[in-house]
Amino acid sequence: HAVDKALDEGLVKQGEIVVITAGIPLGVSGTTNLMRVHVAGHILVSGEGLNEKQAVAPLCVCRDISQVKEKFTPGDIIVVPYTSNEIIQYLKTAAGIITEEAGDTSHAAIVGLSLDIPVIIGATNATKILRPGAVVTLDSAKGVVYTN
Repeated sequence: HAVDKALDEGLVKQGEIVVITAGIPLGVSGTTNLMRVHVAGHILVSGEGLNEKQAVAPLCVCRDISQVKEKFTPGDIIVVPYTSNEIIQYLKTAAGIITEEAGDTSHAAIVGLSLDIPVIIGATNATKILRPGAVVTLDSAKGVVYTN
């Protein structure tokens, strides 16, 4: 894969946007009729990013918000199905928030923006895909979470 090769060679960095072009018939100048925008790196989950913030931190993955108080360490990225005032004290010291619940007016969206931390909402199956303790990059500008 060309993007993986470019990563290996240091031509692009994790999370950078790469534009891939091609054309048919092959080898004929001016026949670019295919363009693909690709984020370099291994994307684990994606959703709607709500600001231009990034965080690199371990994941605190909780399938239910009641687990946050026992699993969370300040500086973690909290991954939950949704947020509520029940976990607001933990959100205040989180590096970022990832929720499966979508909606620009959701609790996570409002709290994350007011705390000025990276937020991704609508990350389908994030609590099942992401692994607790894994250090990842949460890129809210692109709405993606990828490996480091």
